[in-house]
Amino acid sequence: MATSARRRERRQRPQRAAYPPIRHFADAVCTAFAIHTQFDRARVCFVIGVNGRVEQGWALTGPEHSEGDVLNLALLVPEREVVGRSVLLITARGADDVTELAEADVTTWRRLQADVQSRGAQLVDWILVGGEVGAPDESVRSMRFATDPSAVDTWEV
Repeated sequence: MATSARRRERRQRPQRAAYPPIRHFADAVCTAFAIHTQFDRARVCFVIGVNGRVEQGWALTGPEHSEGDVLNLALLVPEREVVGRSVLLITARGADDVTELAEADVTTWRRLQADVQSRGAQLVDWILVGGEVGAPDESVRSMRFATDPSAVDTWEV
C-alpha cells in the first residue's frame, strides 16, 4: 500500500515544450545563431513537417562528425517516415569565416541535396554560421542562396 501511495504522490513531470517552428528563412537564421551560441562547433539536422513543425532534430558536436553523419542519423531512424518532409542542415563553424564560398562546400551541398532527394525529402537549405559569437563578424551563409541567387523568393518548408 505504501508503494501505491508514493506513486500517487509523485510529481508530474512537465511536458517538454515543442521546438519553435521553422517556417521561413528568418526562422532558420535565428535557429542557426542560437545553435552557434550554444555549441561552438556542431552539425545539426532538423526534419520539418507541416507548417514548419520541427518533428525531430539531431546535433553532433564531435570533430569527427560530418554533415552526412547527422543527416544519416536524422533520416535513417526506422520509425520515421521522411517522404514529403523538409530537411534543414545547420553547421556552426566556431570562429571560422563563412563569408567566402568554398568549392568543397558547393560539392558537399550538391551531394547532400541528391542524398536527401533520393529518400523522398527536400533539403531546404544548409546554413553555415561562424565568427565570434555575438560579435560584428558573426555571419551566416545559406548554401541555397550562394549556389542559386534566384532562389531568394522560393525558400519554404
